[in-house]
Amino acid sequence: MKTSLTGKLIVVLLCLALLPLALISFIAAVDLDKVFKTFSLNSETIQQSTYQESKRIVEKLTQDDVKEIARHVVREMDLYLGAHSMLKLAALQTNPEFRRIALQPVGQVGDTSVYEIPSGISRFNLNPALVNTGPATWGDAYPEYTRLVNEHLVNNGKEIGGFYTWQEPNGKVRKKYMYLVPVTAKTADGVQLGLMASTFIDENSGALSAINDKTQKILAKTQSDTAMILSSLYVRNFIILGILVIVVILVTLLFIQQTVKPIRQLINEMNSFALGNKQVVVNVSAHDEIGQLAKSFDSMIKMILKEENKTKEIYIGIIATLAKALEAKDAYTLGHTERVTDYAVKIAQYMGLSEEETETINKAALLHDIGKIGIKPEILDKKESLTPEERTIIKTHPVLGINILSPIKILGDILPIIRYHHERFDGTGYPEGLSTDEIPLGARILAVADSFDAMTSDRPYHLRLSLDDAIMELENNSGTQFDPDVVKALLVILKKEYQYQNPKRKEG
Repeated sequence: MKTSLTGKLIVVLLCLALLPLALISFIAAVDLDKVFKTFSLNSETIQQSTYQESKRIVEKLTQDDVKEIARHVVREMDLYLGAHSMLKLAALQTNPEFRRIALQPVGQVGDTSVYEIPSGISRFNLNPALVNTGPATWGDAYPEYTRLVNEHLVNNGKEIGGFYTWQEPNGKVRKKYMYLVPVTAKTADGVQLGLMASTFIDENSGALSAINDKTQKILAKTQSDTAMILSSLYVRNFIILGILVIVVILVTLLFIQQTVKPIRQLINEMNSFALGNKQVVVNVSAHDEIGQLAKSFDSMIKMILKEENKTKEIYIGIIATLAKALEAKDAYTLGHTERVTDYAVKIAQYMGLSEEETETINKAALLHDIGKIGIKPEILDKKESLTPEERTIIKTHPVLGINILSPIKILGDILPIIRYHHERFDGTGYPEGLSTDEIPLGARILAVADSFDAMTSDRPYHLRLSLDDAIMELENNSGTQFDPDVVKALLVILKKEYQYQNPKRKEG
């Protein structure tokens, strides 16, 4: 039979537990207030720190994107000027093809412009009014902008980037990021050009702001509801304190057992959540207002974790977009990430890994080559054999990937898989030379999936192998380069999904 806290108090009054019960009620109210203050403080701290860290990561990715776009456009301009060495500056200014290369979008609302070095005079700009104007035009209104441009020009066009504030027509002040890169090739009349790429640093923060606003509303609503419950308890308890005078020890102990224990249990569980235990479940068996409060806290925890998962998906989406951008620059590896992810997930499922472990491998496979963003395109796209120095640089991409992803704490479970997916079963791989079970199972699965797709795909330095030859390579390297159990799993999957049959081997 469910009894409310008010009903319990009536029973206690009738059973002589008057004053002590009122005192216990007061203690319970104090404990509830402690729960409320502790949880409010920690929830707001978690929400704010998560939002600030998310904002910092998004801003860093925006800066990297601006730099990459600027360097990419400069490479296109160098190629064009090299192929049209007879064109002078005046001819280039009216050349639609060169203008298309020089003036490209950056992010959602940013763009590129081209100026002359060392004068800084703008020669190509989407705003016709700014063509043939110099930095002095903006000196008074935007001193930070002018300082960056002058520093770039004084250093003979050295690459430089930085922030400056920009005032919108409606008076709103926003922060922009600008990156300046010199063009190596000169025009036929000896003019050296430079490229400026800029965009608003907060243009990718809209989703984070929306999540932050929604989380704040949830916290405010929960705090308001909790405050109302506490206020009701305070009033009731003070009335009881004024009219109750006698206590029976047995009834008092019983009341402590039924009322204080669930409250302290709730405090412990809330403190555990505030300290980072995401698996905590608020499990208070009381069926009165305390039980309702526990359910309210439990619901809020689920909401916060749900919003955290959404934020995590935003991180993965942003970084996966960068991985897609890396693939899009190289026709030979287009689709590589999707295929490797598909193979890795199927292997994990076949080997009986849990849903959580399979999802971790799925995310690691999606981001396993993110470190190649930090490697020069001339090495990634090279059609000839790589030099030993270039091979050493290529081998740094797992560590570069870890450096990119490590600031995102909630992606920590995928980092070992990415770091060690080029280790070999016999201990001759990189970056640390791990062997057998020293290599995480996820990394061993990813190694087989990655190698199989590489063997069956055209690359700049080799043509794809036939399915039979690729299978033969897997079998020949089973136990040396690859985990034999993982190889067996992939062979079963290929036989099931692609009707693969082992080719006949010649004896002798």
